[in-house]
Amino acid sequence: VALVKRADSTIIPVESVGLAPLILSLIEGETAFLNRQVFPLTATNPAIVWTSGDPSVAVVDQNGMVTAIQAGHTSITVTTVDGNYTSTSNIDVAPNTDPISISGFTLVNAENNTDLLLLSDNQLVDISEHSGIPLNIRADVLGEDVKSIAMELSGPVSRTWLEHQAPFALFGDLSGDYYGAAFPEGDYILSATPFAGIDASGVQGALKTISFTITSSPDETNQPPEAIVIAAPLSGYIPLQVDFDGSNSTDDQEISAFFWDFGDGHSSSTSIASHTFTAAGRYDVLLTVTDAAGFTSSKAIVINVLEPEIPERAKFTMVEGTSNTDLFDIVNNMLISADSIEGQKLNIRANLMTDQAQSVAFILNGEITRTWIENEAPFMLFGDHGSKNQGQLLTPGEYFLEARAYSDIQLGGNLFAGGPALLWYADSQYTLLVLDALAGLAENLATDPDCTVKSYPGYTIDEPIRSSGHLQNALKQLLAESNISSRVGVETTFLPVA
Repeated sequence: VALVKRADSTIIPVESVGLAPLILSLIEGETAFLNRQVFPLTATNPAIVWTSGDPSVAVVDQNGMVTAIQAGHTSITVTTVDGNYTSTSNIDVAPNTDPISISGFTLVNAENNTDLLLLSDNQLVDISEHSGIPLNIRADVLGEDVKSIAMELSGPVSRTWLEHQAPFALFGDLSGDYYGAAFPEGDYILSATPFAGIDASGVQGALKTISFTITSSPDETNQPPEAIVIAAPLSGYIPLQVDFDGSNSTDDQEISAFFWDFGDGHSSSTSIASHTFTAAGRYDVLLTVTDAAGFTSSKAIVINVLEPEIPERAKFTMVEGTSNTDLFDIVNNMLISADSIEGQKLNIRANLMTDQAQSVAFILNGEITRTWIENEAPFMLFGDHGSKNQGQLLTPGEYFLEARAYSDIQLGGNLFAGGPALLWYADSQYTLLVLDALAGLAENLATDPDCTVKSYPGYTIDEPIRSSGHLQNALKQLLAESNISSRVGVETTFLPVA
C-alpha cells in the first residue's frame, strides 16, 4: 500500500504575454534586454521561449538579451509554453559607422570566466548571490578596430588601467582567463576611452561613462515599482479614443521610465497618454514602469473596441410636394408609371431606423442629378421649409438614389446608415433591355406592340404587357425562372428607358 500526497488541481492558465519595448534600435555589435511579462502574474506555468525572425540580423538568448549581428530589420518574438500566446518586438540594426567605440560594459565572474550581467547607467547591482567571488568588468567593443582602451574606476575600489588587447578587462586577463577583485558595497563611476592603436595611440574614440551601485541587500535599499493603470473609457465604438494614466504608479525611490504597449502596434513613453483605436477587437494594453535601479513592473488592462451598430439601410417614401402627402414607399428596382404621378412635383423622404441622425447626404443620379445635405428632419431630397416639402417634376428615365445618415450636422460624427435604392421611372411605352444571359428566357414571352423587349445588344422580341404592374410581375417571373433572383447588379438588372 502506497500513501501519496494528492497534487493541487488548481491550475491558473496563461492569458497573455507583453513585451517591451515594441521597437528596439541597435548598432551592429550592441546588446540590449527586452522585458517580458506573462499574465496573469499568478499563472501556473509562466515559461516562455524566445525566437529571432532572422538570426543573421539579431539573436536573442533565453534571458531576453538581444545581440545585433549585422545591419537589417527583423523581429524578436516571445511565446508562452501555456496557450502559445505571443508578443513581438521589431528590431532595427544600423551599420557601425564608428568602429572606434565602446558598446557597453559587462560584469564578469572571474572565478569561472562567465558573464553575469550588462552594466547600465545608474544600475543597482545585487552581488549577494556572488559573495566572495572575484569580479571583473569588461569593456565591449564593436568589431576589431579598437586596439587599446584606457579605463578608470572610482568608488570604494579605485583603479586606472590601460588594456592593450581584447578582451578589454578592467583588472586584466590572461588570454580570456580573467583576473578579479572584490567589489565592496557602494557607488562607482566607470569611464573608458577606446583607441585605434596600442598604448592609447592613434584615433581616439568617444569616452563612455556609467555610474552603478553595488549592494548585497537590494530588498533593503530598493523595492521594485508597482505599475498602476487608469483608463477611460474601457469600451466603445470605433474610432475609440482612450485616455491612459500611469502617473499613480509607485516606487520607493523614483520611476525613471514609462512604456505603454497599446496592443495594436503603437506605443507611448509618457506617464499619461491618449490613444485612438481604429479597428474593432479586444486590446490588452500593457504598461511597464522602470525605476532608477532598473527594476520593472507591468500592469495590463483590457480595452474592448466595438463595431458601430449600423441599422438597416434607409427606406424611402415618395411625397407629393404641394400637398405634403405620402404617395408610396420606394423599394429597390421599383418601376413607376408616369401616368400615376404625371404633373406632380415630387420629393423623396429618407426614413431612418435611428433618431440619433443629425444630417443626411443624398446623392441622386439619372435623368436628374442632385447632391444635397439635410441637417434636420424630415430628411428630404429636395429640401423642405418647416413641414412644407419642396418638390420637382421628374423626367422619365432611370435613377439611382443613395442616402447616408450621420450622427452630427454637415455629415460629421459617425456613419449610422447608408445604402442605395434603385427606382425606375418610365412613360407608358416600355422598352426593356435584357442582358444576353437572359435572352433565351425572354424568347419564351409572347408578343404585343405595346412593349418592346430587347436583349443587349440588338435582339428584339415582343411581350404582351398592358400595365406597369403586369410588367413588374413579368420581371419577377423572369428572374425566378433564371434562378438568380437573389443577385443584384448589372448582370441581372432590367433597365427600362423612355
